[in-house]
Amino acid sequence: LEVAALSTVRTFNAVGCRIYRRFESGHFQTAADYGNTEKLDDLDVAIADLGNVSDIRVLKLRWWQALVATTHYRKSVNGAICIWKNRNEEWSEEERLLIAGVADQLGIANQQVTNHERMLALSRTDPMTGLLNRRSFLEEELPRRVARLQHSRQTAALFYVDMDNFKQVNDIRGHQAGDDAIMYLRDMLMDFTRPADVIARLGGDEF
Repeated sequence: LEVAALSTVRTFNAVGCRIYRRFESGHFQTAADYGNTEKLDDLDVAIADLGNVSDIRVLKLRWWQALVATTHYRKSVNGAICIWKNRNEEWSEEERLLIAGVADQLGIANQQVTNHERMLALSRTDPMTGLLNRRSFLEEELPRRVARLQHSRQTAALFYVDMDNFKQVNDIRGHQAGDDAIMYLRDMLMDFTRPADVIARLGGDEF
């Protein structure tokens, strides 16, 4: 996306370019930008009002005149691209058509980024609890935190939690009751830890 922003500025001879991603909440967030990105507070406000409409707009900002095109994937808006130049310069019809073509390609790129993030999250988390899984905790999170503690010469605590007689819950009450017990413990651990703490499910009833 950063390369796309750079290339778009050069292609349109624009002052700057910003690419947004739109999340399921409807919130637009800057994914990449290039060029003169100063005095753009009113741009972010204007982008937030785009909603779920696929179109091309000219925005007369306080300092710039911007050309905005929403990006989409399977008819749903998943972002936007915006280029801008001096406020007294107009955008041509040819430039409007060209930005629409760029937006079509960026819609696919935005979706690819989203898919990659989902796959990464699934590879790092336990699908049932949403906590870090064993591999991610032991190979990534724990070594990183230990290295940070060694560097800062600080101390920390590591708790190992194991549910006693968990197999009997599954055998007598069924697997749904076992899942409920796991989730209850997950919620309890989250309630009694700080945001900066990390919780991981190592497998089964081990946390």
